[in-house]
Amino acid sequence: IIDGNNNLHRAYHKYSGMKSKAGESSSIIYGFPLIIGGLLKRFNPDDAIIAFDGGRNEHRLKLLPTYKARERRLDFDVESFDSQCIIARDLMTALKLKTVKIPGQEADDLIYLLVRAYKKLGYDNIIIVSRDKDFRQLITTKVSIWVVTDDVRVTHKNIVSTYGTTPKQSLDYLIMDGDKSDKIPGLPGFGEKTIKEFLSRYSSIENYLNSNEQFRKLDRNKLEATYKLNLELIGIKHFVKKHL
Repeated sequence: IIDGNNNLHRAYHKYSGMKSKAGESSSIIYGFPLIIGGLLKRFNPDDAIIAFDGGRNEHRLKLLPTYKARERRLDFDVESFDSQCIIARDLMTALKLKTVKIPGQEADDLIYLLVRAYKKLGYDNIIIVSRDKDFRQLITTKVSIWVVTDDVRVTHKNIVSTYGTTPKQSLDYLIMDGDKSDKIPGLPGFGEKTIKEFLSRYSSIENYLNSNEQFRKLDRNKLEATYKLNLELIGIKHFVKKHL
């Protein structure tokens, strides 16, 4: 299951020097098929599908209006990126590759729905191709992640040694840390070291909130509010089961 948007961005930056004869950027049009072809050649899967983002979910936007807001950056041409993405998706269709994109549905949610569907079909070796850390929460004995940029496959066996958290803890970690790329704020004053110390001691946010213990000067009300909001924004399984 290939995270389409994640790899579109990868192609955009990795092949940023590519230009058409007219002088227009062709980094995605050139690079995305190369990335997809390389993945298919490497893994030779029984089945493959590319999930594309269909836009920001309205429920998440109501909770946090700045959620996944796009910024104008000198190193990122929005118009060029969007126009190339359309062509790249058409290329995938022309090459007879399976793709899915639903208006208003985010790729993260679609990928989890695809994971569930493939499990029901009997697949027990499902690989999500993405460098997005959100997908760590989906890792099981049957689901792993191929992080192309790190050239590593993260499984239930090596996730702790690789990232220092279990799949469940990786969600709690993100809830406390937030996600700058998606404009999701975390818990003020909590960095990587403090969060890992917290999770090492209590295992999960729920365990802490259900206890009478006090971790440093942590404001329990702030933690509870952050947990409630960010679980809706980041918790893929939670969101899909509750809203889709």
